[in-house]
Amino acid sequence: MKYDKDYILDNIEMLLLDDDFMLNVNSYLTEAIENLDLNYAKLLLISGANPNINTNAQFSIRNHGFLHDLIHRYHVEKISKGDLIENAVHLLLSFGANPDCPGDSNAAPIQRCTGKSGNIEKILLEFGANRAGNVIY
Repeated sequence: MKYDKDYILDNIEMLLLDDDFMLNVNSYLTEAIENLDLNYAKLLLISGANPNINTNAQFSIRNHGFLHDLIHRYHVEKISKGDLIENAVHLLLSFGANPDCPGDSNAAPIQRCTGKSGNIEKILLEFGANRAGNVIY
């Protein structure tokens, strides 16, 4: 059963005991991150969602988490959503996202950062990213 956001927000304590919800909690997190709904994302992370599992395989055959997609979004949407995207990166890392998660070309997120990546490179380094860009699986 797919629950809508309002139902989840109103019933989160009960849903934590619902096996179907817990099996799909990462799908809800993916939706929250895609919408940059960080309060909702934080609730899902507190509830057990994995910050390293992006259930949207649209951009990748394998799962490389959210960081690569967020860095790409930052380059495209930095004027309108840059602060939100930086906050999303910080939120995911604070809940244990792998700062060195390999992307499609085995590049670490920090390697996707350029001089146009705002504070994202700094945030990655604060959370232990390997400056050399060595990926850690």
